[in-house]
Amino acid sequence: SFAFFPLFILFLQTSWIIVLLGAELSFANQNISRYEFESEALNISSYQKRSLVLMIMHLIIRNFAKGEKPASAEDIKKVLKIPVRLTRDILKDLTDVGLVTVIREDEQERLYQPAMDINKLTVSFVFSRLDKKGTGQTMVVQNKDYERVISMLDKFEKLIAKSDYNILIKDL
Repeated sequence: SFAFFPLFILFLQTSWIIVLLGAELSFANQNISRYEFESEALNISSYQKRSLVLMIMHLIIRNFAKGEKPASAEDIKKVLKIPVRLTRDILKDLTDVGLVTVIREDEQERLYQPAMDINKLTVSFVFSRLDKKGTGQTMVVQNKDYERVISMLDKFEKLIAKSDYNILIKDL
């Protein structure tokens, strides 16, 4: 009669291993699209990220201009065929710098629309906002070299703003 107890424990452990393995396989099957390109999304180049920023902004502005429902991260992921994690990272950056705003339709879904006049959102304006994201405090000792570099970057930004290729995002 005492031999039954260890056999029962062994049966119980084996049963739970099978149940938990089945739950893991089910989760992996349902969420493969979310994690399929996870490593590639984390190693994206700055150039690629900038192009995706423009594509996401264009999609959000186009939906807004047409009077359509604001796009969610899942909608953007499906249209642009990019990983949802990367989409959410870019949308968070755009929200942090005040280019897009979040509208909550319910507790689970976040919808995004432009946070300012779409006739002011040019390519250089968007990139300038994103480049200046973060703290404005100087982390290095201010010297002549630093001031020269900052001056050069400001002039460079002004040249880009005056360029013929600095078009409105809605006109992409």
